[in-house]
Amino acid sequence: LKAIYDTGERINDAVAAKFGQGMALGLLRPDLPMIETILLLWTSINGIIEAMSRKSNYLDHRLGRSRDEMLALGFEQIYRGIAVDRERKQK
Repeated sequence: LKAIYDTGERINDAVAAKFGQGMALGLLRPDLPMIETILLLWTSINGIIEAMSRKSNYLDHRLGRSRDEMLALGFEQIYRGIAVDRERKQK
C-alpha cells in the first residue's frame, strides 16, 4: 500500500508542477489552493467518467446526447472553473 500511496503522491506532485506552470502563464486562476484544487479536480473527473459510463442509455434517451458528448461538456465545465476568465480580464 505504501508503494501505491507514494506513486499517487508523485503523480500529485507532477500535476501540481503543471498546475503551477499554468498559473505562472496566466492560464489558471492563481487564487485557487493548489493541492485542494487538484484533489477536487481528480474526484470530479473520476465521478464524471463513472456516472456517464453508467448512465449512457439515459443520456441517449433523455438528453439525446452520447456519453462522449457529456464527458466533453463536463470536462469543459471543470476547466472553466479553474481557468482565468479572459473575457472578464480584458474588460
